Amino acid sequence: MKKYIILFAIILFYGFSFAQSTDAVYKKIKKEYTFQTDGSIEYRYQKELKLNTHYSFNRMFGETFIVYNPDFQKLIIHDSYTIMANGKKIETPKNAFNEVLPRAAANYPAYNQMREMVVTHTALEVGATIYLDYSIVSKPNFIKEMLKTELMAERVPIDHYELILKVPARRNLKFTLLNSNVKPTEYTDGKYRSYKWNFQNLKAISYEPASPPYFETAPTLIFSTFPNFETNLKAFTNQKAFKETKFTEADQLIKDLKKSTFSEKELSLALQKYIVNNIAFNHIPGNWNNYQLEDAEQVWKANIGSQIEKTALLWKTLKSAGLNADIIGFYPLALWKAPTQTIDHIDAFGVIISFKDGERIILSANTINGKTLELNYPNHLIINIITGKTINPISLMNHPAIHLNAQLTIDPGNQIYGQMNLKLEGALLDNIALSQDTQKIKTYFSSPIPFSEKDAIKGILNKDLKGDLQIIIKGDAELRQQENYYFWTIPHINNGIAKNHFNTLVSQRDFPLVVPAIEEEYQYDITLPKSVNWIGPEVHISYKENFGEMHINIALKDGRVKVSKYLKINPDMLQIRVPASRMDVYSRDFQLNNKSLTTEEYRQFRKMMIDWYSERANELVFKR
Repeated sequence: MKKYIILFAIILFYGFSFAQSTDAVYKKIKKEYTFQTDGSIEYRYQKELKLNTHYSFNRMFGETFIVYNPDFQKLIIHDSYTIMANGKKIETPKNAFNEVLPRAAANYPAYNQMREMVVTHTALEVGATIYLDYSIVSKPNFIKEMLKTELMAERVPIDHYELILKVPARRNLKFTLLNSNVKPTEYTDGKYRSYKWNFQNLKAISYEPASPPYFETAPTLIFSTFPNFETNLKAFTNQKAFKETKFTEADQLIKDLKKSTFSEKELSLALQKYIVNNIAFNHIPGNWNNYQLEDAEQVWKANIGSQIEKTALLWKTLKSAGLNADIIGFYPLALWKAPTQTIDHIDAFGVIISFKDGERIILSANTINGKTLELNYPNHLIINIITGKTINPISLMNHPAIHLNAQLTIDPGNQIYGQMNLKLEGALLDNIALSQDTQKIKTYFSSPIPFSEKDAIKGILNKDLKGDLQIIIKGDAELRQQENYYFWTIPHINNGIAKNHFNTLVSQRDFPLVVPAIEEEYQYDITLPKSVNWIGPEVHISYKENFGEMHINIALKDGRVKVSKYLKINPDMLQIRVPASRMDVYSRDFQLNNKSLTTEEYRQFRKMMIDWYSERANELVFKR
């Protein structure tokens, strides 16, 4: 009998430990979207959230925030209460419901009508359960179509997730479910057609660094009543903000800048700088105002805009200056291959400019980008927002690469001199910034290097995102001294693999690790004076895996220290269907600019990074 009691106690202990392994757990989430026959749309949300720790209600779930637009939406709170650990029900008091202006709408008059209902949950304690049920209902015929992307994952696990779509029986509805095999239950009552999905035991979203996007790992439902993406895009651009009307507000600015610039590129960068620095930016989700934008004149006068509004302003300003400019969006390749696409998936907007000399760049309206903007969105298609046509991304044809070859000499006075040849490709090349000033290459290096003050950095920056730079080195080697020993840190490029901070990786992960597909190579040939000896030992490290390879060799040869470091990560491949014509499509393979490593591959990659960043592979020791 005693052993059964002990066994039962062990089961209870482990069961309790598992229950407490997360700060909270959603016992149930239910979301229902209803497109009413009168043209109104109702979104209803219900949740049951059990709190397991003090942190869960002090820092995570003590309040619920509901944003809506009173101009065309009405918020209805159906129910709000807490069931305490002892089973007592506590209704949420009236003074726990408080409306505020959403932070993103601050200082932006065009969105000052927005409201955020802050629901402060009461009677919270460990073991309590929060219940909330509310609806947001739009005015009839104000929102013409219904579209959304629902991610079935939250910060904590979900026991049961129910999602319902309900549209008039004859209304078009397209949907795609990613990362799940759950099938919907379809039913109709003659008036409405409904689809219901039920999900069980959903994992929490990952907070591990360099994890894949949520839509690649968690169940994700994309739905739209638009017949296709082109129709959705056309409806979005059918407003004043995208009309090619004459924009006269910037005429004086353009006139002044043309006097101080000497090329199309200089003029475009000067106009970008003005808009970035003088027009404020607020992140405003498009659906807050039913995807209706402030036009260029309104944004100019208000001195503030959302990302797309500022981008449209920059586009119209560049067009007014006589430049060949188009407004574009970046659409994730992984979502583009899905049967259902919506404009909500466009991650960012920019303006593409084609110059008369054949060069093209993409500019941001929110930040001064040192390289063409598409290199910040490497695994994306580029879409012309006005025409809907796709543009071949340069980033998918030029993968990141670093090749550094250095011939250096350290003299008896600890001075170092010689020459470096540096080749950069793809996203590692700040083509815009370096075309203005090649001296900016000095900021690329991880450790101090004495660049020659007399000799300018020379180089060629090709339009295909390849740079070849020659750098003269001359000055103090900045060796670290301990008695008669001297230490020199081997320089590397800080926006290569080092940018990802993989020098500190945990021993185990639950989700894949996304690493850049990169080729990085360093060759150092160092001549020492006769009075100085290199203190070994030699280093010979080699890895060759399916996902890539790494080789490090440091040795003394012909009286010179030879350093060779090489790292290559192979890209993932993605196949998507691209329209060839109205009647035909074809499949195209894209080499992505990253590699997703499985948990097994991660362990080997971690070993590689430990060696890549090890002291023996990055520091040379000399004895005088």
